[in-house]
This record gives sequence, C-alpha cells and structure tokens, in this order.
Amino acid sequence: MQTFYTELKTQLSQDIGLLTYLRIVLDKPYDLVDIEQDIRDLFGFPERLYGSYRTEWLHYCLPQLSKLIPDTFADEEHFITWLEQQSPRLEPEKVQELLTIVDQVSNFSEKLVPFPTPLRNHVYQLLKL
Repeated sequence: MQTFYTELKTQLSQDIGLLTYLRIVLDKPYDLVDIEQDIRDLFGFPERLYGSYRTEWLHYCLPQLSKLIPDTFADEEHFITWLEQQSPRLEPEKVQELLTIVDQVSNFSEKLVPFPTPLRNHVYQLLKL
C-alpha cells in the first residue's frame, strides 16, 4: 500500500492534469482557497501553474489521499474506480472548462512571457526597492 502511495505522489508531481482534477474533486465548500478563481488567474499569471499552484495542490491533496489509501484503495485499479465515482462540487461543464484552461496553460506556460499589466508592473517596481 505504501508503494502505491509513493507511486501516486510521483505521478501527481509529474501530471498536472491529474493533480488539477484531484484538487477539484477534493475541494471542500467554503474552503479558504477558491480553486475556480485560482485556475482562472492562470490567464494572467501562467507561471503559477508549475510554481506555487503545483506545490499548494500537492500539499492539499496528498494528506487527504494518504488517509484514503489504506481503507479505500490499495492499487491503481481501485484508485481509478474511486476517482470515477467522485463527484466534484462543481458542475461537470465547469470542471471540464477548468481542466481545459489548465491544459492550455500547461502547453504554453514555459514559452509564455507574462503580459506587463499595470498590477504586474507595480509589483515588480516594489520588488526592486
């Protein structure tokens, strides 16, 4: 069982699509972070996807998954079955839209140069101080 958890951790750190889906599935209502808004913010700040978001989402998902692994699923087949049975609190169309945004941003995030918005310019000026 521990081996499956280790494999899952490795896969989640490499597969941003699966990590995003798990983050959406495991999201709780009235959570401190609005996952929908975070994903929409990727259009303005695409570097967050492989920076802070990946780390944050891993720290959000892995503890919850580690509690489920011994009781609910012991291997990849059980995990996939469990994942298919989960229903995110968001509507399916909304989930698909968010996953599409992440997919689009992940395909280009390493090639993108952030657009110099007034807010971004202001933050960079503050960082130079």
